[in-house]
Amino acid sequence: MIEDLRPHKAEQLAELRILLNAGLDRADARRTGFFEINGAANVYYILRYPFGHKVVLVAAWDREGEPKTEFVAPTTA
Repeated sequence: MIEDLRPHKAEQLAELRILLNAGLDRADARRTGFFEINGAANVYYILRYPFGHKVVLVAAWDREGEPKTEFVAPTTA
């Protein structure tokens, strides 16, 4: 069961269900019970209760919005 704290899109909830069933989560080292899951187009941040099968969707964001590092070659004038 997924509890949605914010009004996320139905497509995001469907993708999250697929990812959870596949076991594609990465534990947050700073917070017990929290996980980050990388989907095809979104990243999900969830809280998984230690007892039962309840998951709380805390946040979801577009993967394109992730911070990216770019290397720029120096130019000579």
